[in-house]
Amino acid sequence: MPSPAVEALSVLVIEDDNHLLRTLRDILRLRGYAPMTAASGGEGLTLAAAAGAPLAVALIDLNLPDMDGTEVIGRLHAISALTETVI
Repeated sequence: MPSPAVEALSVLVIEDDNHLLRTLRDILRLRGYAPMTAASGGEGLTLAAAAGAPLAVALIDLNLPDMDGTEVIGRLHAISALTETVI
């Protein structure tokens, strides 16, 4: 009897370098995660707010076009306090 499907953990990646963003997304998918990607802090925060469930991890670029990574972390914790963040 097959085991029930396990829901992949959601990982938010906020990175303004499009090549690196795609690479991280592909690596995470290959490892069984459900990546959500954004090219700016504002876009990432919008994705986090719309996710419906807490994100497991957020990988955040320190230098983003609209705000720095530390500001994103502060705002993200207001949306999803249980999300682990990495700069």
